[in-house]
Amino acid sequence: MSETQSIVGTRVETHADDGFERTRLTVHVGDAIAPARSALLTATVYSVVEFLAAVEHAPPQGSAVIDIRLPPFTGARQAAEAEAFVHAAKGLVQSWTLERGSASSPANVVVSESGQDAAREAAVEYFTSELGAFSRGSLFDLREERK
Repeated sequence: MSETQSIVGTRVETHADDGFERTRLTVHVGDAIAPARSALLTATVYSVVEFLAAVEHAPPQGSAVIDIRLPPFTGARQAAEAEAFVHAAKGLVQSWTLERGSASSPANVVVSESGQDAAREAAVEYFTSELGAFSRGSLFDLREERK
């Protein structure tokens, strides 16, 4: 498990039970996004690509999810920069899924805000389970539940 403590933090977790491997990349975006713009749109995008490359070599019985956690933004610029990252992650996962086809492990993106812990964990648990393994390249945006 690796962890980066900063305004933008990432952590990778993998666990297996019953021969089904579940891999999760958590991207936690802090409140003060402006100073970390380059980290969000370069280093963190690289983390997504690196994660997908690792998942490509995972056992065939497994799934992966990119768990993006956003704070409630007060400024339009902060929200736009975070949204750019969400779309970049979605595009990377969809492209990877299209290129790899059925040979790839399922990979999806879950986006949430502060206070959505229970819903986020339920979504991640589903997408990383055998029941949710049919879903590939999807974006599940929990923020829409609040609108």
